[in-house]
Amino acid sequence: EERRPWNDPKIIPIAINGKRDDPRVGKPWDWFYPPHK
Repeated sequence: EERRPWNDPKIIPIAINGKRDDPRVGKPWDWFYPPHK
């Protein structure tokens, strides 16, 4: 098992909740993005 840092910038989503046109898709995941605005 490969261990990764919790905020690994190489984690790039290709689809979010099945949607490929989500604005967060295709770039490194923003681990500090507040999910509740």
